[in-house]
Amino acid sequence: MNNLVIGVWASSTSYTVGQLVLDSSNYWQIVATAGTSGATVPSWIDTCGNLTANDGTVAWVNAGFLTPVTPQAWQADTYYSVGGRIIDGNNNLECALETGIPTGATAPTWSTAIGGTTTESTSLKWRNGGPLPSHALPETGGTSGVIMDNVAQSILITGTSQVYFSTLGTGRCGTGNGCAVQASQSALN
Repeated sequence: MNNLVIGVWASSTSYTVGQLVLDSSNYWQIVATAGTSGATVPSWIDTCGNLTANDGTVAWVNAGFLTPVTPQAWQADTYYSVGGRIIDGNNNLECALETGIPTGATAPTWSTAIGGTTTESTSLKWRNGGPLPSHALPETGGTSGVIMDNVAQSILITGTSQVYFSTLGTGRCGTGNGCAVQASQSALN
């Protein structure tokens, strides 16, 4: 699945569930309720998992900050804070809506609806932020994700496109966790 950002938010535009835009604070915003955007840029909420519903008939879910690092999978007995991201068993982003530690030894049954919530315990709730905004998902022996930075506001300048990808655990970025490599693509227009 390719759900990469194609552009920035646009007024009076029809959006379908799963479409992504990158807001002015570099947060992914994914459509949870299809509709037509309003006349002015919505007041985006800059915390992963929060809903922005003040955009015409479109409801957006904040899927977190733009980063080339793939979030880790859910883990038992792990402290999660509000806005923390994981990848659920369905390869969707999940954003913690509350601070807490899972009480169970196994992952909950995740909501598969973008914007849907999963209550894991009395102290932990998650919101589905949709598929990982990338061409790739975590892959044993491969990169963890790819982001192509080729969005220009008014004019695309030849040679400005960049590709970012996470390295393997044996990569040259320290421990291989949480680092990315940038590759300039001068041939892209």
